[in-house]
Amino acid sequence: HTKDIAAQSIPFMPDWPEFGTIYNAHTLSVAETLSGGSNLVLLGHSGSGKTVALADLASKAARRELQDPDLHNRIPILIHASNLNLTSEDDQDSQNAIDILTKAAFHHSSARSQTQLHNFLSTTFKTDNALLLVDGLDELPTPLFVKTVNFIEQVMSQYPDTRAVVAAAPNQLGRLPALGFVPMTMALWSGTQQVQFAQNWGNKWANYIDTTLISQEDQYLSIDPLLLNGWIINQEVIKSPLSFVLQIWSVYAGDVRGRTNIDTIEAYLRRISLNIPQAIETLNQLALKSITLMQPTFTEKDAKKWLSEVISDSELIKNDSVTTEDESTLMSSYNTKILPDLIRNGILIVRADKQLSFVHPEFIAYLAGQTFATVENDEIFEQSYWPLQQLTLHYLASQRNIYEKVTHYQSQLFNQDPLVTGQLLAGRWLRDIPLIAPWRKHILQKLIRIIQDEKHPMGIRTGALSALITTKDPNMSLVYQHLVKSEKTSIRHLAALGMGTLQDINNLSSLVHLLQDYPEVSRAACLALVRIGTQPALEAVANALMGGHEDVRKAAAEAFANHPSAGHATLQEAVAHDDLLVRRAAIYGLQRIHEEWAFELLEITQVQDNQWVVKNAAAQAVEELGQSNPRIPEPLLSLSDNPWLISFAAERGLGISPGKPAQDMLLRALDEGTTTEQIAAMQQLQRRGTIDIFPSIYNLLYGNSSELNDSAYLTLWLLTASGNKLPHPKQFNFE
Repeated sequence: HTKDIAAQSIPFMPDWPEFGTIYNAHTLSVAETLSGGSNLVLLGHSGSGKTVALADLASKAARRELQDPDLHNRIPILIHASNLNLTSEDDQDSQNAIDILTKAAFHHSSARSQTQLHNFLSTTFKTDNALLLVDGLDELPTPLFVKTVNFIEQVMSQYPDTRAVVAAAPNQLGRLPALGFVPMTMALWSGTQQVQFAQNWGNKWANYIDTTLISQEDQYLSIDPLLLNGWIINQEVIKSPLSFVLQIWSVYAGDVRGRTNIDTIEAYLRRISLNIPQAIETLNQLALKSITLMQPTFTEKDAKKWLSEVISDSELIKNDSVTTEDESTLMSSYNTKILPDLIRNGILIVRADKQLSFVHPEFIAYLAGQTFATVENDEIFEQSYWPLQQLTLHYLASQRNIYEKVTHYQSQLFNQDPLVTGQLLAGRWLRDIPLIAPWRKHILQKLIRIIQDEKHPMGIRTGALSALITTKDPNMSLVYQHLVKSEKTSIRHLAALGMGTLQDINNLSSLVHLLQDYPEVSRAACLALVRIGTQPALEAVANALMGGHEDVRKAAAEAFANHPSAGHATLQEAVAHDDLLVRRAAIYGLQRIHEEWAFELLEITQVQDNQWVVKNAAAQAVEELGQSNPRIPEPLLSLSDNPWLISFAAERGLGISPGKPAQDMLLRALDEGTTTEQIAAMQQLQRRGTIDIFPSIYNLLYGNSSELNDSAYLTLWLLTASGNKLPHPKQFNFE
C-alpha cells in the first residue's frame, strides 16, 4: 500500500491528533481495529471520547453487531478502573481476578442478577467469551495505575484468550505495550462530524426540549436550530468532542458565556449547580483536596472532612449571631444536603463501595486549577507525573504564570528530555491561556524555536506546530508568513500546514507560490489550499492538477478528496478528462474517498479507460481497497518466526533461535539493515518495550532520513510513555 498525501505530509503523533483531523488522515473504528486480533489501549487526552468509544463498543457487542467472528459472540464487561478498588495492599493477593471484577460490576448490576453475577463472569472468562473493557486509567495516580495494569496482566495470564480494550492517557502507558496492548490514538471530530452532531442535537432538542418548554411556559421563545448551529459550527475544528458538546449545550440552553473551552466548562458548572447553595465553593474544595492528596475517588466521610476545613469561610456561617453550636448543626445539615444534590445533578457520581468521584476528569482538573490559583500551595508541582496533575497544571496556567515553577520541579521533562516533552506539555496550555496573558509569549517562543530547529525530527516539530494552531492567536498568520520564507524545506512544509489551519485568504499568494516547491512542500500547500476552500484557493489547486508536474498533480487530486463538495466534483470530472495525466492523478484522489460511488468509478475506469497507465493505476487502487487494511494491528509473532528477520539473518549466513539470539538479531537489523528493515525493527521494538537500543536509536533519530527519524521518534516516545527515562544524547556525543 502506498502512503497517501496525509501520511506523507503529517508524521504520526500519538499525543497530537489535531493535524490528522484537519487534513483527513485515515482513521479506523475501534471494532475494525480489533478485528486484527490484537488487544488495544485507546489513547486520548481528557475529553477525546475514550469513554464513549468503550461504551459504544460494549453496546454493539451486547447487541451482537460486531461482525468479526472472534468478537461476534463475546460478552462485553465494561469496568471503570476506580471500581476495581485496588487501593488496599493485599486486594490482589487475597482475591482472584473474578472476585475483583464481580465487585466492580456489582455496582452496576440489577438486584435480580447480583446473586448470579460471579458465576456468570467466571463462565464467561473460562469459555473465552469475555471482551474486557477498562475505562479510567487516565484518572489514576501512578501507584494505582501500576496496580491496575498488574491486575489486567493477572486477568490476561489466567484467561489468555480474553480480548481487551483499555483507555489511558497518552503519556502514561506503563507496561501495557509489553503486555501486547497496541496503542491507538483517538481522532478528533472532523468539521463534517461536528456538523452532523449539531444537526442531530438540534433535531432532538426541537422534538423533546422545545416541545416540553413551549407547553409549560407561555413566554418561551424557540430559536431555529439552523441559526444556533450556524453560530456553533462557524468556528475552529480544533475542539475535543467534550468541549464541542459542552458548547452546543450552552448555546441551546441559553447560558453561553463565550467561545472558549473555559467558557463552555463554566457554563456547564453554573447550570449543573443551579439552585444548590455554595455548590461551586464545595466543588472547588473537593477538587483541590482530591488532586492534592492524589485521591481521585473519595468517601462521603472524606468529603465532609475536607469541607469542614473551609466551612468557616463559607457564606453559610458568615453571621455574627451564629454560635459554635449553631455552626456545628449548620455544617451537618449542609453536608447532608449538598452531596446528594451534586450527585443528583450529575457532577458527582457514586462508584463502587460508595466511593464518590467527579463525573469527568476535565471538571475536577478545571476546578482544582482555578482554586490552586488563589492559594499559595506548591504541592501540585512537587507531585510525580500523573494525568490529572498535568491537566490541573493546564488550567492553573490559564490563571497565572507557572512556567518557571514547573520547570524547576520537573527539570527532567523540561531540561533533559531529548523529546522536549515538557515544552510540548506546556504548549497544550496555550489553548486556554488568555491572549493578553504576558506569560504566553515565552511558551510561544520556545515552540517556534523547536519548529525551526532541524535537529528535531518532524514528529516533535509538528507537535510544536499543533500547539500553535490551538492558540487561536491572530498573530499566528504573521508567524507562518515569516516561516514560509525560510530557506529550509522542512520549515516551509510546516508553515504551509499551519497556514491551512487559519483559513486566511491573505495567505493564498504564499501557498500558491509553494505549489512550485519541492514535493513535500507542494503537497502541504495543496492540503492547505483545499482546507481554505475559497474559489481562488480551489482554482489554484485545479490549475496544479491540470498543468503541474506529476508529483503536484497527484498531490492536488489527493487534496481534493478532503473537500466533499467542490473537490469530489472536480475529481469526477478529472477522471474523464482528455489528458491521461489528469485522469491518472484523479485515481489517487478517488482512492482516498471511502464512498461507494468513488469505488464504482475506479472499477469502471480500470475496465473502460483507453490508456493502460490509467487502467493500471485504477486496477491497483481497486486491489488495495479490496485488501485487508494494513493499518489494522495483528498479534505479534515470536521474533524467531518473523519472515523479514529470518531473511535478514539468512543473508548473513545465519539462522535465528528463540530468545536472546532473536533479540540480538533484531538489534543487529536496527544497526545494519536497509531502511525498510530498520523501520520493521523499530516497529517490533515499539510493541515489545525493548530498552537496550542506545545509541543505535539516536543514530536513526538524528540521521539524514526523515522516515527513519520519525520512526525512531515514535519508538522513543513509546518508551517514555511506558515509564522509561531516556539517556541524554550527549552521553553518546549527540548535541
